[in-house]
Amino acid sequence: MNVKLLNPLTLAYMGDAVLDQHVREYIVLKLQSKPHRLHQVSKSYVSAKSQAKTLEYLLD
Repeated sequence: MNVKLLNPLTLAYMGDAVLDQHVREYIVLKLQSKPHRLHQVSKSYVSAKSQAKTLEYLLD
């Protein structure tokens, strides 16, 4: 498979999955909480809004 031919939205989808995995691992190691709470916290990190804020911070 030639990844250069993939749709950019498909690549973004895969990138989101990788980010989600890293965030979940970090949160599970830092918080001892119920799965619902872990999901809420991880969702706040991987949302498009949160990713945009992080990008703005990194670019400044």
